[in-house]
Amino acid sequence: MAEEEMKINEVDDFFDLHYFALNKKFQIITGLWPLETGYLKYLKQGAMASVIIWNLILFSHALGTFCGTNMDYCCENMIAFVYSTSAIFKLIGISTTGAKFTVIYRMIARNWRNTTDKVERSILEKYALISKRLSLIYIIAFSCIATIVTQLPFIPLLLNVIMPLNESREAIIVINTDYSITPYTKSGHLWVHYSLTGTTTAAVFIATDATFLLVVFQILAIFEVVKQRIRQAVLVAQESSEQKSYGILIKAVQLHKDAIQFLQLTDEANSLQFFAGLGGTIFMISFGSIALLIRMDAYADLFRVVILTMGYLFQLFILCLLGELVINASTELFNFPMLTDWHVLPIKSKKLILFFMGRTIRPSYYTAGGLYIMNVQNFASIIKTAVSYIAVVLQFR
Repeated sequence: MAEEEMKINEVDDFFDLHYFALNKKFQIITGLWPLETGYLKYLKQGAMASVIIWNLILFSHALGTFCGTNMDYCCENMIAFVYSTSAIFKLIGISTTGAKFTVIYRMIARNWRNTTDKVERSILEKYALISKRLSLIYIIAFSCIATIVTQLPFIPLLLNVIMPLNESREAIIVINTDYSITPYTKSGHLWVHYSLTGTTTAAVFIATDATFLLVVFQILAIFEVVKQRIRQAVLVAQESSEQKSYGILIKAVQLHKDAIQFLQLTDEANSLQFFAGLGGTIFMISFGSIALLIRMDAYADLFRVVILTMGYLFQLFILCLLGELVINASTELFNFPMLTDWHVLPIKSKKLILFFMGRTIRPSYYTAGGLYIMNVQNFASIIKTAVSYIAVVLQFR
């Protein structure tokens, strides 16, 4: 991550590299690619926001109708409301931090351009390939969840065409909500509505979360390159080239400093959406559990609610797991110099190692709104907190 800046068009072209092309395409589709110029970008963001906000209005209306009179329907609409709220927070969070993401992408591209050592380059490529494969898995998994939730209720209508009976099968209600403020009068109208909203919401989640996955693995790659430079400095020192060894250590420390700035900028850019996901999970588990208890005898509805709840948990778990990887990798940086033959280094290099260890003694991490550290342990605590609310909600049923 050297001194010379890269032009925006150079950064944009860099992300056409096959490792990152899929993430870039999803961000362009959703209007969240920060390097895109022109009004089309904002039109796409506005169109997606309109679809999600329309859902929020629909479910808010239903909550006003059912909460206090029908707790079962209230819980069901609360799930849908929380899901839509999380999506709009993610959309707003990413679209309003476009300048920060531009800096982040420039830092990634510049780091790749300035990495010429074959070993270091192979490290970047290894982690980029892992992020590409995991992004693909995440995209497929979330697309399947969105498809099941929105399309499963309309399978009976399809069966009427494929395997007709003496009487027509009726579509399963997607959500027991209050449609009195909508023009939806037929199952076909509902199919169009939920297909559109399901696709929009899934696209927002995929574009934001898969991109975060890519960025995290770039940070992990940089941490690994720092370790490689420390290792290389020790090897060079053993060959009695103390000045060259010191120069390599200087580059390692500078790269680590850049990585920390990179991580802090990423944390600031994603903090809002993390916080929305955190609160959404608590509500989703609490009210989702009530909905599950209600539908124990309705297998189609039960399956749909389970898939929706598991999808939300899967999303937050992935984000927390990525945060855990960053914590572990940054912790390893503190211990790594002691695992090498550091004693062969000259005095000034040893002092630099001590300085480096002093900076890495505190692990790096991501937060949700600066309040919640994104790691697996806190994910488990959030699950426990959410489950404890179930008893409270049940008392009002």
